[in-house]
Amino acid sequence: MEATDMSTLKKFLFDTPFDRLKEPEKEEIPEIEEIEPEEEALPTYSEEEVNAAREEANAYKE
Repeated sequence: MEATDMSTLKKFLFDTPFDRLKEPEKEEIPEIEEIEPEEEALPTYSEEEVNAAREEANAYKE
């Protein structure tokens, strides 16, 4: 084993901190309001329109 000069040794610097890091503050995220989709207006048919469509459909069958 070789002997080393004290002049060639480097001084050890303890640069690593082991303190607990503070947790970053959590930002308050505003709640997102859920927008309900508007219900589409369903088409309405009068009884007369329904009967006319029924008769028209029956005409194709004959």
